[in-house]
Amino acid sequence: MSSGWEGFVHMIEHRYNKKKQSYTKTNVCENVAIYGRDGTAWAVNHRWPGLHIYEEEQDTENGTQTVMVNEWEIVDKVSNGTRQPGIRIGKEKYSFVRFDPTFKSAHLAKNKGGATLVKTNKAVIIGTWTQE
Repeated sequence: MSSGWEGFVHMIEHRYNKKKQSYTKTNVCENVAIYGRDGTAWAVNHRWPGLHIYEEEQDTENGTQTVMVNEWEIVDKVSNGTRQPGIRIGKEKYSFVRFDPTFKSAHLAKNKGGATLVKTNKAVIIGTWTQE
């Protein structure tokens, strides 16, 4: 079933030139998703790993503890510019790099890759990439 947002996912995943009306570069992003502000996935590319809720052991000041990870809640907070430890997307760990208030975009890094989260009035757009 089509939501109508798939075309936007495709334009984010690949670089589109409006003047030429063609894609000038493909596979710019490894994973792309558009989520409604309520956490509902509107459209994702075919490789999207999903946002998950799970328990994970993490090192804390009090030693190793099992913590509940809700990736949607993390994405929602970080896309507002909230810097926090333990950023997870698709069960992969990211670090907060910076927040651009002009574009309302959070930039994240991981080993050999990264992610950008952009929050609009109605949606959160997620793009991840690797250096490969």
